[in-house]
Amino acid sequence: MWTDDAYLKRLGLHARRDVAYIESKIMTEKAALDEVMKLISLRVPSPKISSKKLLDLGFNYKYGLEEMFDGATQSCKEKGFI
Repeated sequence: MWTDDAYLKRLGLHARRDVAYIESKIMTEKAALDEVMKLISLRVPSPKISSKKLLDLGFNYKYGLEEMFDGATQSCKEKGFI
């Protein structure tokens, strides 16, 4: 997808070097964000999240974790995000 010239033209990119620049910038920003999240997680205690109360009240999950990820992935594909 990233190397298709027509796709690049639609995005207003003129050459593959533009895409390489964008990809490297995204990776740099992601690495910086990962570092910030790591620092935050060291300072902020994570809450204990449990569904026990919901389950005790009779709540039942309609979909399992694998089905939710499959659905999310399929939705992203349909929308052209991946």
